Amino acid sequence: ILIVGYTSRQSPSSARGAWQDAFTPGEWMVVSSLISSLLGEFILQSLGIVVAECPSHIIVAHAGIVGCIIGVGLSLLARKRIYNDTQSATLAVLSTAIVITSTLFCLESTLSSSKVWMPRSVQWLVSFLSATIDLSVEYDASRVAILVYWVLVLVTFLPMATLLVSWIAADEKCSNDNNDTTQQSRTDEGGHFYHNRKQRVVIARKYFHLMAILLFTPITWLDRDMMSLSYAISVSLLLVLEMIRCQLSTEASGVDQQSALLNQFYMVFLDEKDSSAADGGLAVTHIALVVGCALPLWVHQMLEMQGTDELSFTTKWLFSLLPHLGVLVLGVGDSAGAVGGMRLGRHRWPGASPRTFEGSLCMYLSMMFAVLCTCMVIVGSNMEDTLNCLLECSSLLCLLTLIEASTTQIDNLCLPIAGSTILILAAT
Repeated sequence: ILIVGYTSRQSPSSARGAWQDAFTPGEWMVVSSLISSLLGEFILQSLGIVVAECPSHIIVAHAGIVGCIIGVGLSLLARKRIYNDTQSATLAVLSTAIVITSTLFCLESTLSSSKVWMPRSVQWLVSFLSATIDLSVEYDASRVAILVYWVLVLVTFLPMATLLVSWIAADEKCSNDNNDTTQQSRTDEGGHFYHNRKQRVVIARKYFHLMAILLFTPITWLDRDMMSLSYAISVSLLLVLEMIRCQLSTEASGVDQQSALLNQFYMVFLDEKDSSAADGGLAVTHIALVVGCALPLWVHQMLEMQGTDELSFTTKWLFSLLPHLGVLVLGVGDSAGAVGGMRLGRHRWPGASPRTFEGSLCMYLSMMFAVLCTCMVIVGSNMEDTLNCLLECSSLLCLLTLIEASTTQIDNLCLPIAGSTILILAAT
């Protein structure tokens, strides 16, 4: 928070729309706490003050994210101090090389190796991917099968995302083609276009939430270690892409904002919470989506390392729901609430909230239905156990629905953090 305020005072003319405006002060408190915790823990482990007794994939995920954060920070510093006159493409390559170098340095410093000729990170990755997972069928498969599944999902659904760009801009093209209208009709059409385009952006953004459900949910059931590490890799890659996008979209890079293909693709899907990105700042909601899905799983694995028996959980079902809470709230609940509120919403919540009662009801019912399906898979045809599971989750999901309806923060961060906290309190 102090760094953000100092930077704003040093450059007040460029503070608006810069990276400082990517988060509200409350969100900056959460983000700075997460970053300082990651960096502080890594420093303590590197100095030997704290000995990490945890699985290797958590150590690798931790080191990878720390290395990426350090690399992004160094590249931004180098951009202002060294590469002001450098072409944007060269700047992007140099910045990415800095990030990769710092990440590999952090990884190499935390891993042990039995082969001198092979980098420690490569050796560990080969060993990790060659491990088998239990598919509860006649045969087991290595983790490479998970990579194949992810590639198939991305190849199937990403081309549709490019078509959504044209679909969002369809009304704008129709509006531009119609030039023989009065001034009043143009004003009415402008308001209709803005409203219609906003609805299309919401639907298009929830398409990526659907992709998150398909990518994350099956693997969280089958192999939580693989999913935990993959979340860390995804966050790191998105940070690098956002760094490159910001550099390509600024005037200092010598590239017009609309000329970069990556920046154009991002701009189409921005909402009001990413308003700073249109002025050269950061777009954070897509990164927050992955972090929000990952946080409950990471918390669950840290609690497992401490021993769940010592925590005296009285409700095992709630604790077993924790790894899936991020996808449940953001992938299922938030998507259903947004689309349902947009299509069916008539009555808004008090206090100038943009949410509606109908949208909140859609969110709550969709999450309850997802929990019901999960209960039926886990407990089978035992109706009593199924009803007990629903009753245990009903209060939690109701509170999350009310938080979503009232918060002005980035819900991709707010809901998973609040949900994990409430769930652990309810289960202990």
